[in-house]
Amino acid sequence: MRFVLLSVAALTAFCIFISTLPVTAQDKSSSSSSTATTSPAKPKDARAAMLEGAGKPKSEENEFVARFKEGGNVMWVLLLLSIMFITYTVERLVNLRLKKIAPVDLAEKADALWKEGKFQEIQDLCEKSDSVLARIIVQIVKRRREGPERLHTIAGDVGAREMRLQVQKAYPLAVAATLAPLLGLLGTVSGMIDAFNTVALAGSIGNPALLADSISKAMVATGAGLIVAIPSLAAYHYFKGRTLIYTVQLEEIITDLLCDWFPHADEKKEVKS
Repeated sequence: MRFVLLSVAALTAFCIFISTLPVTAQDKSSSSSSTATTSPAKPKDARAAMLEGAGKPKSEENEFVARFKEGGNVMWVLLLLSIMFITYTVERLVNLRLKKIAPVDLAEKADALWKEGKFQEIQDLCEKSDSVLARIIVQIVKRRREGPERLHTIAGDVGAREMRLQVQKAYPLAVAATLAPLLGLLGTVSGMIDAFNTVALAGSIGNPALLADSISKAMVATGAGLIVAIPSLAAYHYFKGRTLIYTVQLEEIITDLLCDWFPHADEKKEVKS
């Protein structure tokens, strides 16, 4: 919940920054001088204005803000996806650690307490540790009289459920990686439509800068979508692989604990057979 609030706050701050961005003094002077010199002139027709303005550089804004606005409304959605990528990446880096999944010292302390028969102390110890291993050990201690086979099943179910939740928490990164390039393509298609409409209004392609400028604006959305999608996809697969590694380590720790706590389970199976 805290990360969601941080995302909303960051997006709001960026929107306020964009809307209140001032014009530089140089731009103000140039715009005022141009207005003073061109005030007595006659208005130009639409075609001449488009041809003349096609090759002019943007001077009223910095380059980043100018590119952002050239991408169109799709850029706001891509901005939201980029904030979501940063938010969940930080969340996974903080919470997806071995200390949060299967701390080794917890298994050693629980094993020592089990051999002494201090089952309540084991539960108290696990309640202080916010980890997947602690929650599994609590279930084993509470159901210790149900037999080793039943405990193996319970431990496996609890561990699988907990690790699926860990994978699910990284799923927003996959959503960002999927939507970002599609939104970028949508922005590019919309920009290309506007570009050809501009050429149609001009009547001819006498000035190549007219079409080139419109196409460059249209490609901004695609570039932004790929910038968001590539690291999002890489982060999702990284955290997914990391979760699988921790799952294997968790299974090894639980198996060792159950074998130590119920050493005669295999012997009983051989006698029955």
